[in-house]
Amino acid sequence: MEIKLSKAKYKGSISLEECIFKRISNRNFKDEEIDIEKISQLLWAGQGKNIYLRTVPSAGAIYPLELFVILKNKGIYHYNNNKNSLDLKMEGNFAEKLAEISWNQVFISKVPLNIVICADFSKIQNRYGPE
Repeated sequence: MEIKLSKAKYKGSISLEECIFKRISNRNFKDEEIDIEKISQLLWAGQGKNIYLRTVPSAGAIYPLELFVILKNKGIYHYNNNKNSLDLKMEGNFAEKLAEISWNQVFISKVPLNIVICADFSKIQNRYGPE
């Protein structure tokens, strides 16, 4: 199953500096889904494309990082930045398991969305060698 994401917005209502200044940690979460537009914007900021370039740098332009989204009660999705979509990898509720493998940080199981960043080391090794 594929979820098409909305086109990224390139101008926000406040500056990056203001966002950083106002950033706080919060472990009290609402029990509601996050709008797909917000999910789309977060994923675009993390590994999205802007014509030919990505939103993040990568040594040798190999881009070994991949984003996965765990939606509570729905499943694990891979962010496909070429198609700007989420591709379902495993259906189900993985929130409790993610909290367990994250050193039993229970708050992780309470959120509607987790973004997991993984590295494909074979991309690095293919370019730079195994060591």
